[in-house]
Amino acid sequence: MTDCETKPVTVLLSRTVRPGAESAWEAALTDHLERVQRLPGHLGVNVIQPVAGARQWTFIFKFQTQEQADAWRD
Repeated sequence: MTDCETKPVTVLLSRTVRPGAESAWEAALTDHLERVQRLPGHLGVNVIQPVAGARQWTFIFKFQTQEQADAWRD
């Protein structure tokens, strides 16, 4: 195994929520976060909510290996 395969992997993701879609977004987000926590190799997630008036959410996902991060992404 290479170092890339054995070291934890961090994935940074951001999404912008359309006006009026906030409730649906938050419901889908809750569901996704519950599912991702059960994935093999998931080490945690940080959610950075937008400041008042903004629409961009930022997520920092951490996985044990690149392979596990790729499996989540795919």
